[in-house]
Amino acid sequence: MKTKLLFGLLLLLGMSAKAQTCNSNTFNSPGAPSSCTYTYTSSGWENASGTPIAAPQSIDVGESVCILADNSDLIGSDKFKGTLYVPSGVTWSGTVDDRFTDATIVIEGTVNITGINPRFDGSTVYIDSAGTLNIPGDFQPNGSSVIHVLGDLDIAGFLNITGSA
Repeated sequence: MKTKLLFGLLLLLGMSAKAQTCNSNTFNSPGAPSSCTYTYTSSGWENASGTPIAAPQSIDVGESVCILADNSDLIGSDKFKGTLYVPSGVTWSGTVDDRFTDATIVIEGTVNITGINPRFDGSTVYIDSAGTLNIPGDFQPNGSSVIHVLGDLDIAGFLNITGSA
């Protein structure tokens, strides 16, 4: 009996959570940003100082947008080059007017892109095991874009992958 318990304990301890691997590359989601430049809650949009603002339209590298309550705003109409974070249990049904460029998108909840053919140029997308990314049209991640999918990626149109795999 002790041998079985010891074997079971060793087996349990040896089985730790592992990240998704592909060709020996490990993909770990960065999770939530340590701080958010722009945050949406059920009270509306606010900046990092807690001041109420309109939906952010120009997101630079190093800036982040955290959508912490269901939302359907257009964001990043000028540019989106930062981080977008949507946690578990939250749905963002919106779009970025132009494109995600060199952005990081972390999806632990649900993202319903409302623009027909969204553009992801040189961006990295992490879809957590409980996350869903819905795209209503064609999807063509351009440049050095990387999509890590543990959850669901639903594309209504065509998926066109360019570059090397």
